Amino acid sequence: MPRILQKYPRSIFTFTPNFIRITFPFEESRESGQTGGQTSGQTALTDQATMQAQATDQATDQATDKDDRLKRVLQFCKVPRSRIEIQEFLGLKHRRSFKENVLQPLLESGMLIQTIPDKPSSPKQRYITRNERKGNE
Repeated sequence: MPRILQKYPRSIFTFTPNFIRITFPFEESRESGQTGGQTSGQTALTDQATMQAQATDQATDQATDKDDRLKRVLQFCKVPRSRIEIQEFLGLKHRRSFKENVLQPLLESGMLIQTIPDKPSSPKQRYITRNERKGNE
């Protein structure tokens, strides 16, 4: 702030009860005819806003992809399926990641149930969409 006060006149400052507005003067570039004065801070803010927008778009796409994947699993599990069958159906290889990101959320939500709830780690364990199980009982 002291450097700004030394370099620019007090007229560039506008004070309000909650804010300070600083209006920096700019010059037109002689060589290219472009207006100058955009500071690296402004560029950084623009870049940051662009990155945030891209991150938001990416997060939205990922959430949509995850929802679609979970819906596909529920559709696939209308008949009892093993963990391996579901994993292969989705094209996922990493067991732990599959369990944490797909299987556990579906089990915890109650949309997918185990056919042998007393033995969750049984090799004969199968998973079925909740509504399908109720219809068969």
